[in-house]
Amino acid sequence: MSYQRIACLSTEAVPAVLGDQLHEIKSADILSPGPGAITEGLAQLERLVLQWAHDDATQT
Repeated sequence: MSYQRIACLSTEAVPAVLGDQLHEIKSADILSPGPGAITEGLAQLERLVLQWAHDDATQT
């Protein structure tokens, strides 16, 4: 994954970088008009949030 967009930030300022928690969702899946943002983008976001919650629960 390319980190070009956050290259100007210090890694200390971005906990997601330190925790290797950067994920990409294609802009076509979340920014397109119509139901595509819901059917494609929301499903991807749900998977990421569920994975994050699962990882967080197993670490505590």
